[in-house]
Amino acid sequence: MTSVSDSVSVSGADHSEALSTDSAAVRRSARLASLSKATPTPAKRVVQWTEEEKEEARRLFSDNFANRTVPTKRQVEQATQSSEVLQNRTLAAVREYIRRSLKL
Repeated sequence: MTSVSDSVSVSGADHSEALSTDSAAVRRSARLASLSKATPTPAKRVVQWTEEEKEEARRLFSDNFANRTVPTKRQVEQATQSSEVLQNRTLAAVREYIRRSLKL
């Protein structure tokens, strides 16, 4: 009669390979678990454009409004540096405001 221990024999090399594979899986699952626990980025609050900001944008980008083109990065950077009113607006926000205004 054959015992269970006779039919299942694990050599030392097979055993260490199984352990290294298991430890890699444990490390991977721990890394994934730590990533899922990361706090989500808070949603950015949309700040409405004031009438003063809108007027300043229309004045500074009047050529773009006349030609119905979105200003370049350089144009926006120059305008926001020279204008106190638009200094708090990002490049993307100014370009998006003008792009949406041109759609109307």
